Amino acid sequence: MRRWLFLVSLGTGLCTGCARPSTSEPSQLPLATRAPGPTAVLPIARPSASIESADRSQAAVFPPPVVAVASEASTPAPELSRQQIEERLLAGTLGCLSVGKPNGGALVNGVQLTRSDYFEPVDPKSSWGTDETLAYLEAAARKVHEAFPNSPRLWVGDISREQGGRLSPHRSHQSGRDVDIGYFYEQPGAWYRRATPSNLDLPRTWAFVRALVTETDVEMIFIDHTLSRALWRYAEDLGEDPAWLRRVFATGSGEQPLVRHARGHATHMHVRFRNPRAERLARQAYPVLVKHELVDKVQVYRYHRVQRGETLGKLAKRYGTTVRAIQRANGLRSNVIQAKQSYKIPTSAAPGTTDSVSLVPPRRLPPSEPPPRPAPNPPAAPPTPTPESP
Repeated sequence: MRRWLFLVSLGTGLCTGCARPSTSEPSQLPLATRAPGPTAVLPIARPSASIESADRSQAAVFPPPVVAVASEASTPAPELSRQQIEERLLAGTLGCLSVGKPNGGALVNGVQLTRSDYFEPVDPKSSWGTDETLAYLEAAARKVHEAFPNSPRLWVGDISREQGGRLSPHRSHQSGRDVDIGYFYEQPGAWYRRATPSNLDLPRTWAFVRALVTETDVEMIFIDHTLSRALWRYAEDLGEDPAWLRRVFATGSGEQPLVRHARGHATHMHVRFRNPRAERLARQAYPVLVKHELVDKVQVYRYHRVQRGETLGKLAKRYGTTVRAIQRANGLRSNVIQAKQSYKIPTSAAPGTTDSVSLVPPRRLPPSEPPPRPAPNPPAAPPTPTPESP
């Protein structure tokens, strides 16, 4: 049986990554459930975030079966015994599992996004996600097409590999919940075309972002700040509730914005979803997945600053690991390490208990229905299969 790599890291890197982890505590496998109650309105502030990006997928067009059917909300994961989970896993009826975290996890029983009236996948090999993720994408795209018939298809870049895990050049995109997706343009646009406030189709792009916020369990949307500011201004001019827009775009105490600035995301937006069902089910199934060697035991890292005279052998003995494991974690081809340099030390960790809960907060819904939308420019033609060179 095929073995999936399952390395839980501790950052929150998206696309090609961000800051190095600064803690040695083990990552918990999330057990998702929805949190009750509203969230406070935040004071206005400029969206901010910082990550690197380097999506350079090649375009591919392939036959058009439909994507997963969207639902109004994810069906709660059933409470199953370990025996029931094992029986369903072996019978192939357990469903999609988003194992671990987006930047350190795996995907089990994933679903492939395929070409449809809504989407144009860039690379089939990296177009795998959970059924919840694909249903959320379709729900948001459907809202755009209902408001603006004959809208063009959106380019979809990387989601995850079929079994999840590391997807170069990203640090995230490992558990079927991250999606790189293009913008709507005033004129036909190829994948990875740079968007600007002047060439962005604001009505359709805002309709899509609005639907992500109101129709799905979106966790964050990374967009270049020049584009997010244009979308914010457009939504204000359209008559959207200002307090609600601040909760979508602005930073403040107690609540992170959903739309955040990220360097390198003028060519596409990066959307991360929470998956209440797939995350919870993965948490319940984790011991069974380990038993059948479908994922490795949770692995965490701590950092050690090397002192003069220390060797890999001494570090391995001190932390209860092996020289080879330290070499793999740091990409070392020899036993040579340098004093005053910090190295990742892999250490084993038992999985968290089943009562470890990651709350899925309530959706940030506006206080009223959307205002009437002005008609946009005539719809752009569908994208061609040849991407623009980045």
